[in-house]
Amino acid sequence: MFPENKTIVLSGKLIYDDQCASCHGVNLQGQEGWQYKLVDGIRLAHPYNAEGHTWHHKDYHLFMLTKYGIEEFFNMDYPNNMPAYKNLLSNDQIISVLSYIKSKWPSHIRIKHDQLNKIFYQN
Repeated sequence: MFPENKTIVLSGKLIYDDQCASCHGVNLQGQEGWQYKLVDGIRLAHPYNAEGHTWHHKDYHLFMLTKYGIEEFFNMDYPNNMPAYKNLLSNDQIISVLSYIKSKWPSHIRIKHDQLNKIFYQN
């Protein structure tokens, strides 16, 4: 991801605002009660900010989950409202959105996430 690239981040913000903010929040805060509350058997949208768990996942997984959706990526039934974006956004657009999200994390979270990626790509 490219959280330092202002052009990519700005593009990602525009796409995030259009495609993601209605569920995950304008400030990446997620829906209230996301940790425990279900609506019609579906968990609420989690936050993408530092309060959530997004930064616990490697770039590769974030990209694949966004592109293919949870059910296809893990090949399992997991009722959720998040669409797979493979037919909605290009790879570059997905990377832009993920770069925007990462740009909003505090520096200590970005450092931890970078370390997680480094471990993943060394193996």
